[in-house]
Amino acid sequence: MDSNHSAWRTNDVVAYDAMREAVNTAIALLMRLADEGAMLQRIANEEAAEIRREMLLVDGYDRTAIDAARATFDARVANLAGAAP
Repeated sequence: MDSNHSAWRTNDVVAYDAMREAVNTAIALLMRLADEGAMLQRIANEEAAEIRREMLLVDGYDRTAIDAARATFDARVANLAGAAP
């Protein structure tokens, strides 16, 4: 483990789970928009896959990276929620 990493603390687990929840919410909104015809299914699937890949690239031991990724995913959720009818 290098100096940028530390053992998980309880609140790190909570932060990681919150990031994952933001990802799940974004993907659910994408699928909803596609189901309602507001977005092409192919586009929704591609973006959902990209969001999932981005989440998997986040180092679970790097709290700064987790927080930054969550902010990005939360912003996408807010954008998609605004697009939902």
